Amino acid sequence: MLKYVVRRLINYVVLLFIAVSFAYLLASYALDPRNAFDQTNPKLNWTAINQSLTNYNINPDTSIWVRYERWLKMVFLHWNWGWTPHGDAINSLIGTRIGVSVRLVICGTIIGMVGGVAIGAWSAVRQYSAADRIVSFLCLLLISTPTMVLAVLLQLGAIRVNQATGTQFSSSSVRWAPTATISERNSSAVCSTCSCQRSRCQL
Repeated sequence: MLKYVVRRLINYVVLLFIAVSFAYLLASYALDPRNAFDQTNPKLNWTAINQSLTNYNINPDTSIWVRYERWLKMVFLHWNWGWTPHGDAINSLIGTRIGVSVRLVICGTIIGMVGGVAIGAWSAVRQYSAADRIVSFLCLLLISTPTMVLAVLLQLGAIRVNQATGTQFSSSSVRWAPTATISERNSSAVCSTCSCQRSRCQL
């Protein structure tokens, strides 16, 4: 049993390393940190900016593999995940956001479990009815909907709520982005739990 657990943990560590490395390489290839500055401003000292980007190991003029090697050394030797184009440490940014992510995951799990059990039990006692088929269709629809689509729908819904209530829940679409995570987790957890509970009730 212990060997199985250790083997699974090693597999997860390897998968995590591959996923993080792929994300870093993809971001390094697709994103240009110079876009964080106003390129139309003639007063900017681009020589100094490029030197700063080189010091931060995010200069796109440097080979992506050279940057990746330096980044791995920073992470494994100094636990330094790098810097933003403006010099902010990624470690401190992760620290300020991890609490929000944990709250979203916990809330999504609780809402998904409670909602899934309730909806699953409700639809199970109405097997093959119109309500049961509607619930099944909505569950499949939510599971199949990409995260970014849910994010856009939530943003549009938030705008409608703001306009209808005269309140301001969020001042920018960026701040609503984490909502997609909890929405996706809620929809997946609710639908999965709903299907499981429905099958149990039918048995």
